[in-house]
Amino acid sequence: MKRKTIKGTKEGINKQINRIMNIPTEGKVLLDFYAEWCGPCRAMKNTLEDFEKNSRIPLIKINVDEESTLAAQYGIRNIPCFIGLEDGKETGRKVGMNSLPQLEELVK
Repeated sequence: MKRKTIKGTKEGINKQINRIMNIPTEGKVLLDFYAEWCGPCRAMKNTLEDFEKNSRIPLIKINVDEESTLAAQYGIRNIPCFIGLEDGKETGRKVGMNSLPQLEELVK
């Protein structure tokens, strides 16, 4: 995968990264930062599938090993990490194993 160099202000860089990753800047979205080797991330699979089936909120999965720049931009230190966004701004974050109601609360 070819890496892109992104320059500019922090706000401008955030917008560019979000555009490259197709992260919506309008409405609500749930980001899931994970890694293939992460046991708790794999254990969340069924809960995330339920979220996708039962919610109108988009779920965007971001592999931290493949998208380390984006993970750093969002300050990801532990995984799984779930971030709720509304109109491009963070509304909440939860780290570790979470239930379906906890994920829904992030994007309420």
